Amino acid sequence: ILFNGQKVAKLPNGTAVDEVYTKALVNAQPKGVPTTADGKVQLYYTNAQGQVLVPVYQALETNTPAAALAQMLKPDADGGLSSLLPDGCKILSVTVESDGTAKVDLSKDFEALSDTPSIQTMAIKAILLTCRQFDGVEDVDVLVEGQPLEANVATMAGLDSGALNTYD
Repeated sequence: ILFNGQKVAKLPNGTAVDEVYTKALVNAQPKGVPTTADGKVQLYYTNAQGQVLVPVYQALETNTPAAALAQMLKPDADGGLSSLLPDGCKILSVTVESDGTAKVDLSKDFEALSDTPSIQTMAIKAILLTCRQFDGVEDVDVLVEGQPLEANVATMAGLDSGALNTYD
């Protein structure tokens, strides 16, 4: 860290700033696991009010998109986090095609989020971000019972352009 273009060892109140700083993982689960990214995947939940995406690093037995999405159905209750996927929603299948497209097929229960576009947008973002962290996954198609997700305009407006290839 440079201050006015100069390297300093300490700030006026004594805070040391001459050390090397690395990204800390503040949301590692379960509690007590090392706070490094080694061997962990980033999963996404929401706070109790459903207002923000909360990334959590978690070690899984199998590091695959399917295992990661399945784990997102089971947030750590002690952490005050909730799943972005509605009650009863199931991950029917997750396949990664040779072109790098992950096809995530969800149960019909996912459509319950269509009444709350902001939550549906966060859920789709969480699915995209979770799947894209895996090698070989370039794009993500979200399906409901084998059919392309029919999200409403308000949901799609909340996604970055190009977030879902099928909806560009």
